[in-house]
Formats: sequence, C-alpha cells, structure tokens
Amino acid sequence: MRLIEAAAALFRARGYAAVSLREIAAAAGVTTGTVYHYFGSKDDTVEEVLQLAHRHILECVRNSVDSLPADAPPIDRLRAAINAHIAALFGENSLPVATTRIFSQVPRFVRTAALPARHEYEDYWFALLLECQKDGVIDARSQIELVTPLLFGAMNWLLEWYKPARFSNQAITDQLIQMLR
Repeated sequence: MRLIEAAAALFRARGYAAVSLREIAAAAGVTTGTVYHYFGSKDDTVEEVLQLAHRHILECVRNSVDSLPADAPPIDRLRAAINAHIAALFGENSLPVATTRIFSQVPRFVRTAALPARHEYEDYWFALLLECQKDGVIDARSQIELVTPLLFGAMNWLLEWYKPARFSNQAITDQLIQMLR
C-alpha cells in the first residue's frame, strides 16, 4: 500500500505524465525493482490507484449513509453522502484526489479498466438521487442521469477553490442540496 499511497500523492501533486516509476519508488522508499515486482508499468500502478480510489470513496460514502437509522429520510441520506464525499476529498488519503485530477490524463485502456469501479460509485449515487426524486426532494422533471454527473462536478471542483476555514462542509452540503431542490 505504501507504493500506491506514494504514487497517489505524486499523481495528485504533479499529474499523470510528470511522474515516473523511479519517482514513485523514491517516494515510497523502495527500489525501482521493487515497484516492478508489484507492477509491470506505470499504467499498472495508476490503474491500481484508480481502482482503490473508487473503492475507498464508495466505502466512505456508503459507511456514512449506512450509519443513519434504517428509516432515515432520503434527504438525510443524501446529506450524509455529500458530506462523506467532501470529507474523503479533503481527508488524508490521496487516492480520491489523485483520481479526480488524473482520470482524464491516463491512457484510454487504463480508464477503461477502472470503469467498473467508477460505475459502481456512480450507480450508488444514481440510486440515492432517484430515491430523493421519488420522495420529492429533487424536482420530478429533473433528469437524474444529468443530475448525477453535475453533482460530481460540483463536489469535485471544490478541490480547486474550497478553503475549509472559509466554509464548513455542512454549509457546502446545504448549498448543494438547495441547488438540487
């Protein structure tokens, strides 16, 4: 995992193209040969970063939503999911941020390999937003297949401007929910 964390931190800071396996090895405190023992190429390394990132953020969001009472209204489930997504982006784990920053930069075959994990995360949100729509939280005329990527875009763009000292996660969450309504 140390290799993956080192790779994620470098990808997060510098992007996909600017990072070499040699640099990943140095950041992890191992030899380049050790990296090749686990991963055949930089593409194999970044594919693992993408897979683990999607699993990690899904686990964070799912755990947050699942911690609510079973009869929690959809709006509370949505609030918990948004808060967890934001918290994961600004947490200590570099994986979600690295993925957000580099997904469009990696070769198509690497993106394709990561799509099942990404789609699982998107499907989770789609179901949650659909549940909110059925409950009247989101306008019935809204197209959830458009709302889902728009919400991801809004949440992930926080990486570019959000300063936790300026706004709380709760304030951001409340504003996003207000916009969805």
